[in-house]
Amino acid sequence: MYYPYFRGRQSELLALRDTTSKLAAKKRVIPIIEPVMANTVGLTAFLEAAKSQHPHVIITNPAVGELMGQATTIETLIAPYLSLAGNQISPGFLVGPTTTTAHINAFLTKYGSRETVMVFDRPIQATIQGAIPRMNTAPVKPVAVFIDGKVSPSLIQAFGPLKKVLVRDGFISQARNADYPRLDFFSDLHRTYMTTGYHGFGDFSVIGDEYNPGGGPAHAVAIHLTELNVNHEIDTNHFVSNRTTGNVDTAGKFMEALDKLVAHVRARRRSFSYSQARAEFEAHHANQHFPGLPTVKRLSIRHHLELIESII
Repeated sequence: MYYPYFRGRQSELLALRDTTSKLAAKKRVIPIIEPVMANTVGLTAFLEAAKSQHPHVIITNPAVGELMGQATTIETLIAPYLSLAGNQISPGFLVGPTTTTAHINAFLTKYGSRETVMVFDRPIQATIQGAIPRMNTAPVKPVAVFIDGKVSPSLIQAFGPLKKVLVRDGFISQARNADYPRLDFFSDLHRTYMTTGYHGFGDFSVIGDEYNPGGGPAHAVAIHLTELNVNHEIDTNHFVSNRTTGNVDTAGKFMEALDKLVAHVRARRRSFSYSQARAEFEAHHANQHFPGLPTVKRLSIRHHLELIESII
C-alpha cells in the first residue's frame, strides 16, 4: 500500500482529484492530507470527489499552516462524511513533540471504532509510550505511520502487531530552481518496504517534507518528473529553463523547460505510457500554452501518483 503525504494545498488537492478514478481501480493508494489552508473549499471539493471512491486520511490536528490548532474546524468538516455509507475517509492524528498519552487516548476514544491513522513525525517522548498498549487494544487498531529518521527502529518494533508504514522524503529540494541537477535518485522504497516488515510505504511526492507557505519569483522554471529506471528504482528528472536569472518571461522559461521534458518523454515513450499528466504536458507543448506554475506543479504531482499506481 502506498501512503503519499500531502499538506492540502490547491495544487496537491487538484492532482488528487484528477486521479480519483484511477486510484479507485486498485485502492492501493491511500493519500494522507494534513490540511493547512483556512479556505477549505478545495479540501471539501476533494472530499466530495473521493468520498466513496478510494481510501484517504485527513489529519485532524495539523502541525503547520493556517489550520494549526484548529482541530475542531477539521473534525466538523469531516464529520458528515464519516457517517456516509461507503465512506472512505479515515481520521488521522499527528504525534508531535507536545503530544501526551492523554491526547492519543482522547483521539482513540472519539474515533477508535473506525479506521484511523497515527503519524509519528518527531522522536517519541516517554510521555506517549504509555499509549502504545491502548493503540493495540483499540476496537479497530490504528495504522502507525512513521516518518523516516524521526523514530528509532527499535522503538518502532515496540508497536507490536500494528500495521506500520514508512514514509521517506525522496525529493531533494534546492533553494533555487537553477540549482537542480539533471537527475536525482528518488527512492527504491516501493521495492524494499515489505522486506523490513512494513505494511506500506509513502513519500512527499515531488514537493518534499519541508513546509513552505509561499514561493518567490521564478528566476528559473523547473519541471520535476519522476521515472522508473532500468533497476526498477525511481529517479527524479529535473527539466530546468535555459534562462535562470531575472523574474520576467516566466511563460518563455516554462517553454524552455517543457522542450526538454517533451524531448525526453518522446525518446522514452513506453516509460511514460501510463501517465495522463505527461499527455497534458505534451498538449501544452503542442499548443505553446503556459498554464501557470500552479498547474505545472499539479501535473508533476499527478504524474508521480500515476507512476506509483502503475507499479504497485
